[in-house]
Amino acid sequence: MTDKKADLAGPGISTYEVVDKSLPHNYKALLGPKQRMQALFKIKNFIEENLCRELNLFMVQVPLIVAKDSGVNDYLDRDGSRTPVEFSCGLGLEKRIETQVCTC
Repeated sequence: MTDKKADLAGPGISTYEVVDKSLPHNYKALLGPKQRMQALFKIKNFIEENLCRELNLFMVQVPLIVAKDSGVNDYLDRDGSRTPVEFSCGLGLEKRIETQVCTC
């Protein structure tokens, strides 16, 4: 990608200019940035807890480790600011597996 700015809106969203056209221009946030993040966390937590309860599941949060050639982290370093953590695993295997910590 030659134009880093064109990709900032994320895959499938197009550009900020396209997104900006669909947003209301008179919007004023009711909460400050910190309070918005706290509110979003509470909403997300409420949904997760109740969904797990209704489906008889429990939440497990651990890093996801994937094979390096899986393609899961392919879009991680689009702008050159981040690189995935890589390591070999498979102690005792004839050919060790090259892996990455999934950051998505």
